[in-house]
Amino acid sequence: MIDQKGIRNLQPATSPYKRGCGNGLYIYVQKIFIGKDGNEYGGNKYFKGKYKDSEIQVGVFGSGYGELTLHEARDKWNEIKIWSKTTGQKVSKYKDHQLKKIERKQRTLEDAVNVYLAEAREGEWIKPKTLHDYTNQINNHILANISPTTLLTDLEWENGGRERVSKLIESIRQKANGHGVEQARRCQQLLKQILDYAKIEKGWFRGDNPAITSKRYTTNEVEHHPTLPWDKVPQLLKDISMNRCNSHIQRVIATKFLLMTFLRAGALVRLKWEWIKVVDGVKCFEIPGTTSGLKRKKGKSESIPHHVPITSQMERLLKKARSYSDGSEYVFTPIKSGRFPHLNPESPNEYFVRLGYKNQQRAHGWRRTARTNFVDQLGCEEDVIKRQMGHLPDNKVDKAYDQSLRLKDRKDFLEKWCKLLINQGLVLG
Repeated sequence: MIDQKGIRNLQPATSPYKRGCGNGLYIYVQKIFIGKDGNEYGGNKYFKGKYKDSEIQVGVFGSGYGELTLHEARDKWNEIKIWSKTTGQKVSKYKDHQLKKIERKQRTLEDAVNVYLAEAREGEWIKPKTLHDYTNQINNHILANISPTTLLTDLEWENGGRERVSKLIESIRQKANGHGVEQARRCQQLLKQILDYAKIEKGWFRGDNPAITSKRYTTNEVEHHPTLPWDKVPQLLKDISMNRCNSHIQRVIATKFLLMTFLRAGALVRLKWEWIKVVDGVKCFEIPGTTSGLKRKKGKSESIPHHVPITSQMERLLKKARSYSDGSEYVFTPIKSGRFPHLNPESPNEYFVRLGYKNQQRAHGWRRTARTNFVDQLGCEEDVIKRQMGHLPDNKVDKAYDQSLRLKDRKDFLEKWCKLLINQGLVLG
């Protein structure tokens, strides 16, 4: 095993070579070559690490700015391996993780507001009037009392975010003539939703939400997407499996399928049998991008379909659904005649209510429940999770590298998720 002095004495050759530094770390010596100008180039020395068939460049050898000694390289490599073991991701993804950390530090309150409103605007879960009210609250009260350029990291609890939010809410209370407490309560609740979205859906925020409701402004009003904590999920799965409210079987099957796929209800009820295809060797639903509930942007991303790999557990549910579809093109047919040729998009929410989970769990809220537990419970790769959630790349750079659907990885992920739900109490029937 080579030491610091040995690395320093390594000489470049006409072919690259490497020397082991221990624990999967090695020094890679770049080959030398003659440039068009007749001068020699190359010969640089890089620290690289390999763990479970995945490699990453750790850094450049040296003692100058941005360079690493052998001791420093070993420390950094150890940090990368611990991160890989903890998250279950390949070491090659560590740089993406670091970039996300940098991005997180650059995101502002205005960024969080914009993505939240975009989600609300394009979704089916909020009424236009409510959206109008939200926009007014944000512009006239929240952003009027705290700078839109405020970094989200400055709002994190450990950085004094709780104090900043408390001052913001108190300022709103004092300025609202005759309706101070109510206005402050609404703004605090809205800010909490915005920061929850930034944390759960975007990863821009960490730690406890500083806008958590204080006793001073506590009411019984429920957020739009109530979600159960993970320790309450087993009872929910048991109640669904036993169909305690004796609901229609189509509603039960659809809800179970929603739990497995975490599709938005609007897309779930519009699934068609003809959308089942084999793509890249994986049997899946290929849902057209124009389907309501996918949140594709008209003229920009509506041409991009969403794929849902079909697991063995889903196959059992689909077999049962087909026996009730009565030859319909839709997987989930309506319980009674009405405005929809398929199951009503509100059916899963109605089922939660009938089971006694009103103000505790909603269909869209299940996406949050699932999203916050994917890594904790399964240690799944972030990119696979985002793709299966139906999230498209955020920028042009991401889109340029977004060539692979990664359907096999996504199917493996869904298999693990379905098994977890079954282990927690879900019965397919």
